[in-house]
Amino acid sequence: MVHNSPSAIITTTPRYLSLLFLLLLPGVTQSKCPYSSSGGYKLSSRPLPNDANHQRIRRRRRRAAAAAATSSSSQHRRRLRGDTTAISADDDDISASTTTTGRRRVEEFTCWTIDAYYELHDLIEQESSDIGDVGERGHFLGGIVRLAAHDFMDYDRRSVLEPGGSDGCLDLNHTANAGLSDIWCDDEIECPLKKIYDSHYSFSSVADFWVAAATSVIELTSSGELSLPFRFGRRDASSCGESSNRLPEATGCSEVEETFLNAMGLGWEDAVALIGAHTLGRGDVSFSGHDGTWVATDDESIIFDKKFYDDAIDRSWRPRSTPSGTDWTWGGKNRTVMMLNTDMCLYFDIPDGNDQDCCTNMTGNCKNIDKACTTAKILRPDAFNAFEVFYDGGSNDNTPFFEAFSVAWEKATSLGTTGLLDITHYDYDCVERTRRDSPNIIIMQPDDLPFFTAWSPPEGGAGSSFASSSTIPNIERLRTQGLQMMQAYTASPKCGTSRYSTITGRYPSRSARGRERSGSDPVATVTIPTTKLEDVGDEMDCSNDNLAKIFQRNEYRTGFFGKWHLHKSAVGSVDTYAQSAKDIEKCGFDIADGVYVHNLDNYEEATNHNLEWMTGLAIDFIKDDVTYGDKPFFMYFNPTVPHNSGDVLDALKNGDCTSTTSGTQPEPRIKGMNFDFEEDGCRAYREDVIKRAGTTDNKELGAVWLDDAVGALLTALEDRNILDDTIFLFQLDHGLVAKSELLEGGTRIPQFVHYPKEFDTSGMNFDGMVSTIDIGPTLLDYADITTLSPGYYDMDGVSWRDAVGDDPLELTWNSQRCLLFEYGTNRAVRCACEKYADVDGVEYYHNLCDASGNYLDYTSGIDPEATNRLTTDTKDRVELLEDVMACYLTKTEPSSTRDFTNDCAGTYQTMAPNQAPSTLPTMVQSFSPSLTVSEDPSISPTMKCTDVREFYIDGGATRDCKW
Repeated sequence: MVHNSPSAIITTTPRYLSLLFLLLLPGVTQSKCPYSSSGGYKLSSRPLPNDANHQRIRRRRRRAAAAAATSSSSQHRRRLRGDTTAISADDDDISASTTTTGRRRVEEFTCWTIDAYYELHDLIEQESSDIGDVGERGHFLGGIVRLAAHDFMDYDRRSVLEPGGSDGCLDLNHTANAGLSDIWCDDEIECPLKKIYDSHYSFSSVADFWVAAATSVIELTSSGELSLPFRFGRRDASSCGESSNRLPEATGCSEVEETFLNAMGLGWEDAVALIGAHTLGRGDVSFSGHDGTWVATDDESIIFDKKFYDDAIDRSWRPRSTPSGTDWTWGGKNRTVMMLNTDMCLYFDIPDGNDQDCCTNMTGNCKNIDKACTTAKILRPDAFNAFEVFYDGGSNDNTPFFEAFSVAWEKATSLGTTGLLDITHYDYDCVERTRRDSPNIIIMQPDDLPFFTAWSPPEGGAGSSFASSSTIPNIERLRTQGLQMMQAYTASPKCGTSRYSTITGRYPSRSARGRERSGSDPVATVTIPTTKLEDVGDEMDCSNDNLAKIFQRNEYRTGFFGKWHLHKSAVGSVDTYAQSAKDIEKCGFDIADGVYVHNLDNYEEATNHNLEWMTGLAIDFIKDDVTYGDKPFFMYFNPTVPHNSGDVLDALKNGDCTSTTSGTQPEPRIKGMNFDFEEDGCRAYREDVIKRAGTTDNKELGAVWLDDAVGALLTALEDRNILDDTIFLFQLDHGLVAKSELLEGGTRIPQFVHYPKEFDTSGMNFDGMVSTIDIGPTLLDYADITTLSPGYYDMDGVSWRDAVGDDPLELTWNSQRCLLFEYGTNRAVRCACEKYADVDGVEYYHNLCDASGNYLDYTSGIDPEATNRLTTDTKDRVELLEDVMACYLTKTEPSSTRDFTNDCAGTYQTMAPNQAPSTLPTMVQSFSPSLTVSEDPSISPTMKCTDVREFYIDGGATRDCKW
């Protein structure tokens, strides 16, 4: 097959304004998308346009189609290239495979492969050569690119319900899309592109086909110099919604900025590169109100190159009046060349609208205009600079433009899509290849589970020796057959604040509710009452900026089960359950059930743990294909056990599976929990939990009960054969040794990630520092949800996916990383081995490593936080960490715009962070006095201290804990 073609692919110009900036008329009422969700995406039944222009087009096409029946494929190619004298070797090969009508036999494809993609090049080239009138040939090729461009240009990342993008949906009745109904309709003579689709590519979504066809045209018209990426997997939308009303009008750069930057999320360089596609095609006054080519001649307008930029700068452009407003031209009176305001404003400082009164180059024919246009170098420097780069001093080098266009085209054609797949040479099992490959995701975050000895707890906390593989085998399965994070942290050592960082990927000080309450304070107050997932003003924590919402917008089904703690709701009661669940669902969850809005002791009615109820509902969600189809799922599951706001022993001895915060419910039957207990299932099962635990301790009983819930979820995944396709992330909300404190014993947490498709089931360790703020970016990375995907928002964390299994990169997660920890108005920062804290106005400095740079865990018998090492000898190190802390405080200041640039560790990375003193002091419990920040009495009417502990502050007085 011939994959590249000479530049003379089109021998005349298209008669329509054919690419990115067709002048738009005022918007009209939107119609239903003309393509159904199945059956080949047929055009809606309506008569084709029948004005004089369209009648002329159809007459010419029918004559061309009749002539094509007697022409050979190689003749088509020669005529398309303007070559009537020679037949290439490629043409000889093609002739050998033609039918008696002169048409090539086309292999039948069932999936997008490299062969299928380049076959499309050949089919488009062949069909265009069959169009006898060269003007209509130009309309055909230019219209193909318009289809793809108008499809992706309706993307608006700010739209919650209908972001748009490349989704195969255009309102062809809208004036913005005038002429496209001659490109895409059910008449195979009138619409040869649709004939190609129906005959050979009906396996594909319309969105994929449009992008593939447009990419083919651009590659063909660039003389083979430009090779654009093509990936497939776009899905067609069922309705067009706001599609046409989002396309820009050709009035000026405010429209360019609104569409390309604000809505689509691209940059000025991307916009300038995409608009450079105006080098192809022309406008026709009878359709758009503008007439002419963007480049100097008709011959130049059929070549995809940088001439658009050359002519824009070199020619003397002056404004002219048209039926559709002002555009620009140069040369004599009858010169059919033009630029739109949206073109000229990229390089020149011209206003929007029709009041143009300058000439771009006073050395040429400016007619009666004596005012020179100034450049946009100051007003729009990024656009101006991109224009200059592509112009390249008027050289013949297309490389800067082609490189930028390739990047911009890939971005633009990926908008509104996720999980696109690369084409390959192989056509194996296309159904499996095109199946959505995004993983299912479970985040499980139990409440106040101990840090067991086997999990390498932080220094100063020996951990509980109770749990072993025999008592919690399912949790151990996640750890030993998955990825164990050896230095995982919560961003804040309290249940609600930790959950906020997990579900948002942000530090709790970013909470819109907390920022509002903190007002003009320089440091946000981070507590459970101030850290809520709620919208405040234009900060959309609930309706936009969280993982559930972004997964939901990217075709995941989303569910929440368990303890929430992220809404400022009234004291819980059965009567408020439905409303509480509905409030949670507003934050991106398709379903919220088995919900405990707050701690159990905040409910007016007697309420206790009911893990079977929560787990059964979570399993029902996993199995529900009827409601959700084959969508992957995102589940956030927060069991209440073993938190002491309920009594685990009492729940197991005296409770039942039917008593819930939603009233009395049927008893669930759960494999791995009460399923095997035929008589008195729930009661017998709970007695068995006590027996297996061999203790009456609430924490240890809760661990065994919780382990059964983990096992039940794993069984449900295995029964559905999706365990290997599921990321199961298990973590604690905070440490218990120093809960609510910024000590390692409060911020260090166990974190295990089970994902057989990615991680060796023999077990892997990751030694880098990770935080709950990293969960969001990492899971989105595994789901192939990018910054260009619907609903993406700024986060503090970063994805650790690429560092897993890459030892040098993993090392940088220790030596070049800084993490922030927050509670109340206290802050701490850890950079590599060093830790600095400002607690109640007292500064602390610690080195967490030995002289070799090894982290000192509890097995060393040494607590590196035992003594404050803030001395004259450590002054330089402390000042460096103070700078890092100051950077974080500036970025998270409540009264300022939220700044998510992740550069606070920059200065620290140039230093030697692993230096440690040669001798270490005797171990003493020290650091971090208890917080005095009061809790909201409606949330926690009584403060409880379950593990009274004394802290020696520089050998001074003691303070009791107040958590």
